[in-house]
Amino acid sequence: MSQILELRRSQLVSYFQSAKCGNGECYCKTDCSQNGAIYGPRDPEFGGRYGDKLQVAVLSLDPGELYGPQTVQRTMPLPSIKLHKNKHWYRTLEIVHSIVKDHPNDPTIKKDVLDAIHFFCHLNSARCSQNKVGNEKANNLLFEKCRPFVIEELKILKPDILITQGDEAEIIASNFTAIHSEVLLGTPRTNLVVRAIGGKHVRHVHFYHPRHFGGFNRQRRALIVDNKIWEAVRKPIALQDGTLILRVLGSGSCDLDT
Repeated sequence: MSQILELRRSQLVSYFQSAKCGNGECYCKTDCSQNGAIYGPRDPEFGGRYGDKLQVAVLSLDPGELYGPQTVQRTMPLPSIKLHKNKHWYRTLEIVHSIVKDHPNDPTIKKDVLDAIHFFCHLNSARCSQNKVGNEKANNLLFEKCRPFVIEELKILKPDILITQGDEAEIIASNFTAIHSEVLLGTPRTNLVVRAIGGKHVRHVHFYHPRHFGGFNRQRRALIVDNKIWEAVRKPIALQDGTLILRVLGSGSCDLDT
């Protein structure tokens, strides 16, 4: 277990104790359960080698299916080798793999993609689930109640790279000041944005949720298959005033060079 993983878990536990939300508890559950049972909450979960390469955080929608609380001490379980390639979790691992692989031309074979489970932190924009049929998106109330807590979680994590999936995740990211933005894929929706999160400059790329098949696959072809995201998270960036350059990402953070 890396030092950064131990530190982030400890910081999150301290926050949960003060906020009374996390470690299996949430004082909002009574309000959120007015229209039916809810299950959770799910704390951010880490791969066992988080921080060994880059600190990558993926912020998705709600957990979809959940039958009890999951605390931050839980390490993400290894995925099944039968994981369906067109489902959300495989595509999430594919995004992470495309970022943390050592060289843009590394072969993206299935074994390598599944191995990405070790190297990132996964968060949900709504920390509880309503267990809707077909993993349908949870009610808006859950997202609204969870938003302040997830914002604080990101301030604690202050990853090198933030990947958001779906509109609710993008809303949370937009709470952090954007100090640089450039188009990655011929549409303003697919930008590389540098955001100030927890006193750190974090590179943020937003993806459609994989259920948005057309939009997501256009992004996937350009950013993952053609390696644009690998290049985007490593290149130096000149900020608008031209005086500050972000370090090229390697095994360290993307703090500012002056």
